[in-house]
Amino acid sequence: MGWKQHCAAKLVSPVEAAAAIAWGEGVYIGMLSNTPRAFAQALVARAAELRGVRVFHYLSTFPWAERAPQTSLQHVTIFATPFDRAAVADGRVEYLPLGSWCEDHLVRDHPPIDTAVVSLSPPDADGYMSFGSCLWLNGVFARNAARVFAEIDETAIRTYGDNRIHISKIDRMWLRPEGAGASGPAPLAPEPDALSEAICAYVAQNLLRDGDCIQIGTGDVSARLAYHLGHLNDIGVQTELLPTGIVEMIERGVITGRYKEVAPTKVIASAIQGSEADIRAAHMHPDIELWDFTRTDDVRTLCQISNFKTINNALQIDLSGQVTAETVGTRVYSGPGGQTAFAIAASYSNGGAAITVLPSSTMVKGVRRSRIVAHLAHGAAVTVPRTHVDWVVTEYGAAKIAGKTLRERAEALIAIAHPDCRDELRDEIGATLKLST
Repeated sequence: MGWKQHCAAKLVSPVEAAAAIAWGEGVYIGMLSNTPRAFAQALVARAAELRGVRVFHYLSTFPWAERAPQTSLQHVTIFATPFDRAAVADGRVEYLPLGSWCEDHLVRDHPPIDTAVVSLSPPDADGYMSFGSCLWLNGVFARNAARVFAEIDETAIRTYGDNRIHISKIDRMWLRPEGAGASGPAPLAPEPDALSEAICAYVAQNLLRDGDCIQIGTGDVSARLAYHLGHLNDIGVQTELLPTGIVEMIERGVITGRYKEVAPTKVIASAIQGSEADIRAAHMHPDIELWDFTRTDDVRTLCQISNFKTINNALQIDLSGQVTAETVGTRVYSGPGGQTAFAIAASYSNGGAAITVLPSSTMVKGVRRSRIVAHLAHGAAVTVPRTHVDWVVTEYGAAKIAGKTLRERAEALIAIAHPDCRDELRDEIGATLKLST
């Protein structure tokens, strides 16, 4: 008997599944490539008849706020993307700050979720279904929801680790309609550029050593770091989002995880951001495991890793070393994800280092604006405190700020700012800190 016959009592259409959502419910939607788009479209279609439904769409690839006004569906996110950044800014999507990933606290403190709607593979012979290449928080919320609806993706990969849920937990399910995949641009997979490549090359050549365990953060600069690891040996990977190039480095013998204290010899992540080829190559790969986000980002676990080097992006960093990776002033741009947790863990790791990477400047309407600033803008969120930043790298080099006074930090950071912006930075803060000339 095939799985469709075995699960016949649970099979419905996406429209029928959406019809089961009642007034006042909390509905969790699968993240990124796990977004069940057919269900999303069906729920939006009946939004006008609903009241008080809170939709938690984290890292969504579906434009919820554009399709359903806040008066019918109340939208909530923990990480703004190009799909909802404008809506977060103007209040059509509420922003929920989350950055502590202890599962007990997350489940205890998160607003109630009545129905989790995720994408899954068909069940295997033992009844287990995979979240494919994107486990992230989907498993945690599915396990703790009152009921679970599933869009079946017959192309979903399977992996080792926590990446499964049993068919007995699923209340309703439907086959993903043709053409209803998680389409659209990947919000966290920017195209590489020469500046980012230069920064990644500097980090790999100067700040990483044989036997290190690394975490590579999501963002426009660090995304290509894996391709610069080829000269190293026995690198370990303990991260949240597996970037492109990691599988290639496993096959080349660069990444072995030989010296990892946590999950030795295994590459650990919660989702895969790489190319389609990377995703296919990760299918039942013996060296790759996907863990729940609450495990990959648990500081208590990460602190056990020696020589843990974390490489994360920033929108801005001030001259004292405070990092924001989530807001521009009060405007929410992205979210903290696990960046705070990883920086803290690196600070407690024997031989570890928290590394922040960013371009020195950006052009805004033809005007160059430094991303190294005298002070973070009013209302900016501090994603990483200055006490947990060891190195800062731009295209102009690296500044080691750990162990330095505020004056020494400022001088080191000004030295790697864009040359056109250095005098202005000195003028803004020089008298206060008595910077050298």
